[in-house]
Amino acid sequence: MNRSNILIADEAMKSGGIFTATHIRNGEIIGVDTNHNKVTTEGLIEIGNRVFSTATQTPFYIALYTGAHTPLASDKAATFSSLASEYTAYNEPARPLYNPTNIDGLIANTASKAIFTFAESVTIRGIAVLTVPAKGATYGVLLSLNSLLAAKAFTAGDEFAIEYKFQFSAS
Repeated sequence: MNRSNILIADEAMKSGGIFTATHIRNGEIIGVDTNHNKVTTEGLIEIGNRVFSTATQTPFYIALYTGAHTPLASDKAATFSSLASEYTAYNEPARPLYNPTNIDGLIANTASKAIFTFAESVTIRGIAVLTVPAKGATYGVLLSLNSLLAAKAFTAGDEFAIEYKFQFSAS
């Protein structure tokens, strides 16, 4: 068999996402942070299961964290809340839904960003995508997470609009 005709996943397939987080105060944009995410091993397994399985698909949800956690491929939903210090005191009753569209293989929630409204002053250090809507949940799957380029300080009433784009590319 000619090796040049064999697709080797580690050599040919890349996946990844980009978070764009917009800080809004009194209706004005005061900062935008765009950064690549870390796709976890748990997340890659979930993606594979969703692509090649006929099982019912569950939605994804966006979460925030305050801890100085460096995202690792080995991170899991079971330990995310405690390791990264998930922030749960925002006004929304649950983690906001990640509601993307798929346009030519780019999966993004550009038209329907996840919005967080802060009830208190807090410093946010990162963003995550999980399969469970319950704040602080320790079950489900952690798809990806991202440390912001710099910690962001919010005050009560501020909003944080999260856009997440995900794409596979063969290279």
